[in-house]
Amino acid sequence: MRGSEAKHKRKTNSDSQLLLYVRRGCILNYMKLYDYDSLSAVVLSALGALGVDYSTKTELNSIKAKKNFDLPKAKKVLVILVDGLGYNNLSKRIAHAPYLKKQEIRKLNTSFPSTTAAALATFSTGTCPGQTGILGYSQLNPLKMKLANMLTWENAERPESLQRITSLFDIAAENNLSTSMLGYKRFRNSGVTKAIFKSPKFFGQDKPKRRVDDTILALQSDDFVYLYWGEIDKTGHKYGWRSAEWSLALEFFDAELNRLIQNAPKDTLILLTADHGMIDADMEKRFEVTQIKELQDGVKITGGEARAMHLYLDMSSNLAEQSDLQAIVKSKWQKVLAEYADVYTKDEAIEEGFFGKVNDRIRSRIGDVIVQMKDYATVTDSRTQTRSSMQLVGYHGSITPAELEIPLVVVKC
Repeated sequence: MRGSEAKHKRKTNSDSQLLLYVRRGCILNYMKLYDYDSLSAVVLSALGALGVDYSTKTELNSIKAKKNFDLPKAKKVLVILVDGLGYNNLSKRIAHAPYLKKQEIRKLNTSFPSTTAAALATFSTGTCPGQTGILGYSQLNPLKMKLANMLTWENAERPESLQRITSLFDIAAENNLSTSMLGYKRFRNSGVTKAIFKSPKFFGQDKPKRRVDDTILALQSDDFVYLYWGEIDKTGHKYGWRSAEWSLALEFFDAELNRLIQNAPKDTLILLTADHGMIDADMEKRFEVTQIKELQDGVKITGGEARAMHLYLDMSSNLAEQSDLQAIVKSKWQKVLAEYADVYTKDEAIEEGFFGKVNDRIRSRIGDVIVQMKDYATVTDSRTQTRSSMQLVGYHGSITPAELEIPLVVVKC
């Protein structure tokens, strides 16, 4: 076995290990989801490399984050977030990424839920969902008592009202660092962008090669640049991460990454990471809420997504007359989903540390019951989820290693 192959082989789990659901005190301590070996520390470490000493609301420090990742001092930093490029997905398909194969790939944890909105807010603030209030793909807006989509911002609160944690890009600007971000055009001035990133200049470009060109230009003038790459996630959802199409999407990204690095200004520090991994769902292990009465009892509305669901309970139901509605609903869901899920009450989920340190203002937005799917199983609700979202091949959101573990690659130009 060649040296580079051995390096990645040593860091890759077997398929059975990828879907092993780990509990506190075993492989993963959930209270460490948001420590220095997590997505929370990536942008923070970039600030440290640029000479900014800053501590977050969750007591992570930029200089300590820089030291933990062994980063050099830098005049310019580019942070690249590749949507859906999980550590295990990349490790299994590393032959399709010849440039990345030459790099050392470190393993970090993302947030729970392991989904884009929650992860990007964690990434941009250096904190956790319990602080940002962005808790999944969809969640209850208690001001309207409606389900809010946290990517489209439909039915959501005003961005500045919900997400009150200072963006690390704002901290950079306060320290006289020029910042910019590059992503899809539709996110320019969107609610999610205003909530998560706040102040950086936004350059919208839907064509990925031109996005790389624009990134190279941005690095000529700006100190701190962020590039979002969404094509791999799109392909994984549609075709599955084990598909030939996914491998081709990885090959294309790897080639463009190489081109970007070759053309970046000298002494640019580049950090590459992801927001989550992905699993290919088994349609034989799908549970549809509207077809199972026990999953409807006591539940007013379901939020989240097919791998990580928030259950908001109906306190007017007959079950509410009993002493502990959360415990009753939890028991019913656990019995139906059996070995394909772990189910928690809100208090249990907070105590386990899934959302990190939870601000009192955020508690009402968390589901009364939290459902974490295991194996390749999903749970859907056709009343709150779109038909297209229920027909995907690739999914994420839960806390299995395949979804939770993300890569970190550091390159000095």
